Amino acid sequence: MIKFYKPENKNKKEYTESWKVLIVDDEKDVHLLTRTVLRDLEFEDKNIVFSSAYSGKEALAMIKKENDFAVILLDVIMETDDAGLVFASKLRNELKNHSTRIILRTGQTGDVPIKEVIIKYDINDYKEKTQLNTSNLYISVLLALRSYKDIKLIINKNIYLKNIISFTKELNKQKDINNFINILSSSLISLLFLEKNNIKEYIYTYKRNIDFSIE
Repeated sequence: MIKFYKPENKNKKEYTESWKVLIVDDEKDVHLLTRTVLRDLEFEDKNIVFSSAYSGKEALAMIKKENDFAVILLDVIMETDDAGLVFASKLRNELKNHSTRIILRTGQTGDVPIKEVIIKYDINDYKEKTQLNTSNLYISVLLALRSYKDIKLIINKNIYLKNIISFTKELNKQKDINNFINILSSSLISLLFLEKNNIKEYIYTYKRNIDFSIE
């Protein structure tokens, strides 16, 4: 379910889960504007929780501690002319994070060879800061969240299937009934835990596929 901006409601909804969005920019006004524009964005019954970094180095230190950001809104020119790109490179190549969606934002378009940058640094979207109106920012972040959700669902399904295969192989090796029961129990607990963490995503995907087939 997607809800766009609406006047602030005194009876504000409380959320049990949130999407984490990291704003990386050396201009405080950009942080304020971004938070204001996106404060009421809701996607899949989750709101947005913001974190702020004011340099590429600060962003890298932050994401090493918290690697579950869904979206990063990334400035290019900060402490250096390519600070944003250096951060993006380390995120993708050193930290091996290919799930988090990166939306690149810059106010100096002439200094950024955009086609080369998108391919080289695995950038998912690009916006000029002059495009930071409510509609454009909403749409960009919304699409990024949807993409992130789908990617995480695929990753978790692959892990789930690999675990089933691994557990099945271990069970087939067991001749002792006690070992068989112990492995079976631990396997079921692990699989149920993974299933519990992703049950909403499974239900949503299944329902969407059913609706599509009916149409």
